[in-house]
Amino acid sequence: MNTLVLATAVTTETLAGWLAEAPVPAGRIEVIERETEIPGRLDRVEGSLLVIEAGDTPVNWELLAQVKQVSPETGLLVLTHRRDFVLACRCLEVMADGLLLLPASREEFLAALRELNQRRVHRSQREKVLRQELDRLKPFVKTQLLYNLIYGNLKHMKEIWEIHRLSGLEQLPNCAMVMNIDNFAAITANRSPRLKHELRQKVLEALQEATNLLTSGIAATVGEDSFAVLCHLEYEEDRQVVEESVRVARLVKQVVEERTSTSVSVGIGRYYGDIRNINVSFLEAMGALRHKFFTGASKVIHIHEVEPFSQDAALFSPEAEAQLTARVRLGDEKGALEVLGEIMESTLTRGLRPEMIKGRTLELVVLLLRAAMEGGVDSEHLLSKSSTYLEKLMSIELASELQEFMLKVVGELTREVVSGQHYGHQKLVHRAVRFIKEHYTEPITLEDVAGSIGLSACYFSHIFKKEMGCPFIEYLTRIRIDEAQMLLRNTNLNVAETARRVGYHDPNYFSRVFKNMVGVPPSRFR
Repeated sequence: MNTLVLATAVTTETLAGWLAEAPVPAGRIEVIERETEIPGRLDRVEGSLLVIEAGDTPVNWELLAQVKQVSPETGLLVLTHRRDFVLACRCLEVMADGLLLLPASREEFLAALRELNQRRVHRSQREKVLRQELDRLKPFVKTQLLYNLIYGNLKHMKEIWEIHRLSGLEQLPNCAMVMNIDNFAAITANRSPRLKHELRQKVLEALQEATNLLTSGIAATVGEDSFAVLCHLEYEEDRQVVEESVRVARLVKQVVEERTSTSVSVGIGRYYGDIRNINVSFLEAMGALRHKFFTGASKVIHIHEVEPFSQDAALFSPEAEAQLTARVRLGDEKGALEVLGEIMESTLTRGLRPEMIKGRTLELVVLLLRAAMEGGVDSEHLLSKSSTYLEKLMSIELASELQEFMLKVVGELTREVVSGQHYGHQKLVHRAVRFIKEHYTEPITLEDVAGSIGLSACYFSHIFKKEMGCPFIEYLTRIRIDEAQMLLRNTNLNVAETARRVGYHDPNYFSRVFKNMVGVPPSRFR
């Protein structure tokens, strides 16, 4: 430190002697002749002491006020021979540290210096505490600055500069990025909220560590699995901006993935010289990240490198939907998968918005569930499946995942239809068998049995043979002949009566059928 003295020759000589012997630090003593010398002298040394004698020559109070404003740590002691209220007010206005009435003794002067020094020590301590508190609050200030910028809440440069100064950032950010945890829904499925929070926090801490490597980097959470990043890009030509932003994003991505062993993707917005447009860069970064649906996970995507999404609303043609649902309804897995392949290829190569694709896919899944129900699958079982399908569809992030999901849905539903048909056929055939056993003594026909269960004779004949392994007439004949053998063994009924008891009214025809199945005529069997 140094002590600058602006006073009369007598006062200056006296003060120089006292200061040389002062028990408080005074540093190098410099005598100045004009107030205009003060700023230049103070620039050289911090923590200076300025002693001004307010005598007959007017004091430049405005200059002293500027000195205290620019260098508040500078001590200011005003000496005067007058008891002047106006002078005292002036001292207060310029934030002087002391006012000493002349003539003063050595003890009075040194006491004033001690008091001034104590004030400076206390002020220094307070400033240290304030700086520590400000340092503690800087992360919060940075986060609030980020949120206010990306959501467009700050429109006045003065306000932006004030918050920026408090944040401690070197430069104003000019580019926004958005980082997304890949497959967050899948990797946190069935995990507690606490574990999900721990994963987000781990990624955020790694991201903040990465942004410390950037010029004026800030990072904060903006969604369950997303984080915003603001930074200042240094470049020489406009064409280098994209390259520089991609380089920065890859650096951030690499640090996060190495620290967390978690795959992430990054979307990058354009550079904007006016910080008030940084919210536009943020929206662009969000838009770029949506292209991850097509590019795949763990990618860096700049908005400049992607084409805008198509606004075409027609996703699946009615004809394609009708063909697919018809194949599912019939349980035709091969045919359904062929139609689905054509639909998905057409859908995923048209540059449509991912939200639109997923929304229309959900509608298609509902149609397929309805087709499966119409194909014979139990409605309660399908209701349970629908909730599973919905949850999975909402967690899908990539086009490849969507394609795999739809292949699984169509495959499962067509197999369910086939299984449901088999189960339904079993129930129908069981009812038919019961009807046959109750009425085999009567002259029943294929049409009679089919009508009893509400089916056409042709369809009933088909499913009966498929389920029982033999035609209807063969099964009916076996039932009748088995019963006839039992009667011939255990009763004294003649052949004609036995034939009548098992549904044959022509004994000769009964005998021929019996011999064909058993190997001997009924008369010899007995």
